Amino acid sequence: MPYCRYCGSPYEGAPRFCRACGRPLVYAPPRRRDLKWLWIGLSALIVVVAVVLVLTLAVFGGDGNLATPEKAVAQLLGALEKKDFEAVLKLIDPRVAGVFSDKSQADVFQVTLEELLPYKDMKFKDIVTSTKMTSEKTATVTIVAGSVTITGLDGSIQTENVAEAEGPMSFDLVKVDGKWYLSSIPFTE
Repeated sequence: MPYCRYCGSPYEGAPRFCRACGRPLVYAPPRRRDLKWLWIGLSALIVVVAVVLVLTLAVFGGDGNLATPEKAVAQLLGALEKKDFEAVLKLIDPRVAGVFSDKSQADVFQVTLEELLPYKDMKFKDIVTSTKMTSEKTATVTIVAGSVTITGLDGSIQTENVAEAEGPMSFDLVKVDGKWYLSSIPFTE
């Protein structure tokens, strides 16, 4: 039912004046809303959501750092540079690393790694990897180029080029719950 736009009184039929207020009733076809702004608003919303998703994946990634075997190895190298053995432990297959659930066992692991890798500072440079997918859930990442500079506990500095190393440095990885982990404890085999 239509209403007078001045007083809000309802009317029926097609009278020329409102019976309540006496003003002329204007018959206009209902205005068609301009959908242009709706589409612009929806497009802007989609762009904002896409940017937020990309940033979230880039920054947090839902463990984007372990999304590929190469990223897991890059995380390992970064953790070694920082001597962050707790981060190294987090990169090991949770089914294997579970043996270190006790704090004292994790401390033993850290001491063992410090003994196996006695250095003051370690820097990796221009690292290039090659990945061989051995199955859908296993891969081997081999460092094929780059160098590592190690400052020993005595202050001596040694740089080694991967191409000149005795053998390639390879890491076996396993995919667990969509994330890649080292399949065994590094440097202990």
